[in-house]
Amino acid sequence: MAQGGIVIFALLVRTCVRLRRCRMAGIASLVAVSGLVAASSAAEAQSSRSDSASVRRMLAGAAMSEVDRDGGIIGRRVIRGATLERGCNLVLRTDARPEFTVTMDLGDLHFVQGDDRAMIDIATRREPATELILSVGPARYGEAMGRLASLARSCGAELVGPPPLVSTAR
Repeated sequence: MAQGGIVIFALLVRTCVRLRRCRMAGIASLVAVSGLVAASSAAEAQSSRSDSASVRRMLAGAAMSEVDRDGGIIGRRVIRGATLERGCNLVLRTDARPEFTVTMDLGDLHFVQGDDRAMIDIATRREPATELILSVGPARYGEAMGRLASLARSCGAELVGPPPLVSTAR
């Protein structure tokens, strides 16, 4: 929306310069573009706050297991806070001391997979690859699974079919 406003503004300025009637047309176009940019920014900010709130609600209190290259569990922690920064960076803060934080670019996700009950497995493409198993529980599973996949796609991820889910049972 903001880019469309900028294009309209540029066309109006070009026309104004050619016709040498810039006073009223220039002022009107500035007002129109300012309104478009402000409306677009407000809508994007509201959407971002809504996305961040839903991620926080879905993931707070969930168990998180970090998975190594061989499918083994590196560590288990509980998520104490989850936010979206700049729209596509999922930041997970845990209960570990000192505080342990994981940041994943949702646009870089390779897959979002679930066990159809309570656990979601997410992994990034680029090195160093990060793979996490999030145990959100059956009550939040459906919403969390759909929301994470949707956010990843909106951030540019091309999700592929994942490998089998790693079992955390010992």
